[in-house]
Amino acid sequence: MYTVIGYGGTRAFRLLWLLEELSLTYRHERVMPFTDAARARTPGGRLPALQLADGTILQDSTAILTWLADHHDALTFPAGSVERARQDAWVHMVLECLATPMMCWTLMIQRFRAETDPVVRAWVADSVDKGAERIAQELEDSGGPWLMGSCFTIADIVLGHCLHWAERYERPVSQPILRDYLARVEARPAYRTADWA
Repeated sequence: MYTVIGYGGTRAFRLLWLLEELSLTYRHERVMPFTDAARARTPGGRLPALQLADGTILQDSTAILTWLADHHDALTFPAGSVERARQDAWVHMVLECLATPMMCWTLMIQRFRAETDPVVRAWVADSVDKGAERIAQELEDSGGPWLMGSCFTIADIVLGHCLHWAERYERPVSQPILRDYLARVEARPAYRTADWA
């Protein structure tokens, strides 16, 4: 059985959501990053993490999503295929355009327990706005409801989570194509049943 270590309101939600999509049994340890409880489970207390049945701990939400999808041969394309390269390109674009600026903001709060300065807040807002515009333009060419056309993949989990994250940071995307995309994400049963706590 898998154990997800991390609070559902963080990137751990991506793991919880994927496990729900795959209908897999798992436990959820609700642990906040960089706390003593987190440091007891992972080096430096960085989360989320996934503990395997043999006790192995995997870290980094994107690496874990990729491993789970490959391991269960679901929500991904075969390694070495052109489709996999395109899927991975989507993941990297979303991480660059949306996740990176929001993670900078998050780390300032988690590590220093303080609000960041207005310059950082303005940079995050501007970066998210520009990133959403780039993703919206690319999504128009995808040919289907999901990033890979008609196939829902782990790239959609990363983007769906980031769009929700942007809303939580009071930077909701304004592009109609992304608003419609988020509505499709939020209608997925696995998204609705995954634990945000």
